[in-house]
Amino acid sequence: MNLNPTFVSILRNIRGLLYLSPGDWDAEIVSWLKKKYRYRMIGLAPTLLLEFSEKRDLFAKPPFKILAYPSDTLHLFAEKIGENLPKDIVESVILASCYVTPIVTNSKGLKRLDNLSIYRVLSEKVLPENEIIRHLRIAGYTILDSHEQVCWEAYNKIVESCKRKIDLKNVVNQLLKKRTLLAEKDSKRYWRFKSSTGKPVLIYLDTLKCLENIDICNLVRDESLALAFGIVPAIKVEVSS
Repeated sequence: MNLNPTFVSILRNIRGLLYLSPGDWDAEIVSWLKKKYRYRMIGLAPTLLLEFSEKRDLFAKPPFKILAYPSDTLHLFAEKIGENLPKDIVESVILASCYVTPIVTNSKGLKRLDNLSIYRVLSEKVLPENEIIRHLRIAGYTILDSHEQVCWEAYNKIVESCKRKIDLKNVVNQLLKKRTLLAEKDSKRYWRFKSSTGKPVLIYLDTLKCLENIDICNLVRDESLALAFGIVPAIKVEVSS
């Protein structure tokens, strides 16, 4: 398991990963993140930089940081999944899981990421700025508190499936049922805005949704693969600069 040495230093300071849909530049959310997290770090997937290459100079400065895959195996995993799903989605969710950080996005971004959602938190409220900041912090605990458990459980089940030649689809479906219940339980953290009706404000994303028809048994020898199996919260941020 050969990890990128920069990986650990970023883990100490990252507060979120910015996701924007292709062609949907959002100057307001970018400006807001620059102002609120100037002493921390906001991660970016390489696909975001490619999509908005004219913003390269902006993204080269703090608080933004282009994230690298912690290992070659994780890069190969993303490439394999990216054969069936848009790479911008796949890369952002995998990297957010690897760096144990929530995804920060806007309405269009949340809708596009919904391809990988296992649970949605609805609200009829528009969150004021102080509540946005509060719930970004809570979203950080959402991914951190379950990360070790869910990553290792998924990885070990997949390894066992590969060794014993068990149908991976059934294994993944069982894991997804359990992880969906875990996400539903975790959503109680968001009681300040959670509602039975309204629009999604936060969604739980899971790369296991990609694995029902994909063979990854050639990758399981490297334990770093487990980093990709976190449950990633993505939160919608609506702000005015």
